[in-house]
Amino acid sequence: NNNNNNNNNNNNNSKAKIKRRGSGGGKPRPRWKKHHTKLIKTGRWNDEESTAFLLGMKKYGPGRWSMIGLNIPTRDTLQTKTHGHSILKRMKKGENVYKLLEDENGKKSSDHMSDCANLLGP
Repeated sequence: NNNNNNNNNNNNNSKAKIKRRGSGGGKPRPRWKKHHTKLIKTGRWNDEESTAFLLGMKKYGPGRWSMIGLNIPTRDTLQTKTHGHSILKRMKKGENVYKLLEDENGKKSSDHMSDCANLLGP
């Protein structure tokens, strides 16, 4: 009789259901707030976005993609990171990626930079 009880207890324990987290039927939680807004663009980066990115990279340094991305309202953090990696590849090849910040004479273009500097804030 004791053997039967022990066997039943073992069987009950082995058949116990494993409760899993997050397997409820609710909506998935959005991971990125900006990603679900209509402000986020896809495709090629325009000059204003690129300039804001480069100014942010100069200000915060390469690799601080989330800080740089906060100043580009039309792109999410992942897009900023991906764009940053392509910029770093171009820099590694020897390309002057900051040429967008300079005019034809090699001087910094103040009009274009002041427009984009407003995106970065203080």
